[in-house]
Amino acid sequence: MKRQIGILLLVAVALINAGCGSTVENSAVANPATTPQTNQVATSGTSTSNQSTTTTPTSSTGSSDSGTSQPVTTPTTSGSSASGGTEPVTPTPTTPSGPVIAPVVQVSPSRATTNQTFNEPGNGFTPNNVATLYFYRPDGSLSPTLTVTTSSNGTFQHTFTVQSGTYRGEWTYRACDNATGLYSQDVRFTIY
Repeated sequence: MKRQIGILLLVAVALINAGCGSTVENSAVANPATTPQTNQVATSGTSTSNQSTTTTPTSSTGSSDSGTSQPVTTPTTSGSSASGGTEPVTPTPTTPSGPVIAPVVQVSPSRATTNQTFNEPGNGFTPNNVATLYFYRPDGSLSPTLTVTTSSNGTFQHTFTVQSGTYRGEWTYRACDNATGLYSQDVRFTIY
């Protein structure tokens, strides 16, 4: 049971990290209970330094048709050893620099009618990037999404003026930071 919960959590993280509106297909998930943490290293970009990849078997990372354990691939960097060969170097965790991305949206006023305007700003988004706005109608269906560009401090402004044919009732609004795939909280407002 604990193993299934761990795998579900990793799949959820993969979906969140996939981005706004993306799906994750054919993802391999390692069992965190049996996979050493040094095997969970992600690299990006290119480099001209000596780097190699080693494959380290683990005690059990999930089931397979043959019942044997699956290898875990670990990027390593070259280091010297007494024998003149290379040995894996465990990366040192670093603190990310830059703003903390924690999307938040608001709606003001909370109720409006025809020809009145809602202010729907957002903050805590990736600066100079794009956010996708989601508006769910009172029946739960999704209204067409909108995209906005965020400012240099990670904010955006959006307004909506209620038209005579707009669905009446309680709407739900949230936004997704397209750079990180993180969503804001849901905010509700009423059109009467």
